[in-house]
Amino acid sequence: MKKTTMILTGLSCLALLGACSKKEDKMAMHDTMSSKSHMKVKAAERTKKNDHMKSDKMKNDKMKKHDKMKSDKMADDKMKKHDKMADDKMKKHDKMKSDKMEKHDKMKSDKMSSHDKVKADSIKTKNAGKTAPDFTLMDINGETHKLSDYKGKKIYLKFWASWCSICLSTLPDTQALADVKDKDYEVLTVVSPNHNNEKSEEGFKKWLSGTDYKNLPVLLDSKGQLLKAYGVRSYPTSAFIDSDGALVKTHIGYMDKKDIEKTLKEIK
Repeated sequence: MKKTTMILTGLSCLALLGACSKKEDKMAMHDTMSSKSHMKVKAAERTKKNDHMKSDKMKNDKMKKHDKMKSDKMADDKMKKHDKMADDKMKKHDKMKSDKMEKHDKMKSDKMSSHDKVKADSIKTKNAGKTAPDFTLMDINGETHKLSDYKGKKIYLKFWASWCSICLSTLPDTQALADVKDKDYEVLTVVSPNHNNEKSEEGFKKWLSGTDYKNLPVLLDSKGQLLKAYGVRSYPTSAFIDSDGALVKTHIGYMDKKDIEKTLKEIK
């Protein structure tokens, strides 16, 4: 009995030891599994942390790259703006220089042209004076007269009006000068219908037909252009043109026949 009890007690102890051993194995297995799970969690956290750090680094690198590109673009824009301003300034300077040179050249050219013209007029004409303004006018008979047609001859050009008493008093002398044979000059008179209180063209022709001066060479300046060209402001006005077409002398007011003849002899 005692032996049986001891055997049972031993079996109980063995069973208890086995249970304890299984419990320890189970706990060890649980600890191992817990440890592995913890390690996995840690590894996952490390991975996540590494990914986060990697993501932050990539984000930071991207921001740095963006900032660098932005900075480079700003620097490039600034440089382009600077270059454009410098280019505009240079263009403006070149234009001012070009305009200044062009103005200088024009002034020089105008000065030379003026000098050449004066020199040419001096060489061209036999007497002191500027070239007389040319004209193309019709006379009271409808014939056309051009100043250039009389080149080679001296001209006595008389501006007058039908209402001018001095003009009328000197018409006999004017007619006498025009009637001279084999003369080296021509006599032309000018009337401007509808200007300076003169009659109309038809009215003047009718008036002249009733005088003794029907054969007087009278040119009709209907537009008043010759008055302006020769600066006529009062009547009578006498203009003397030499054989080269230069306006040698202008006389305003009364001038007797002797003085007219003397002036025509003095010019060439």
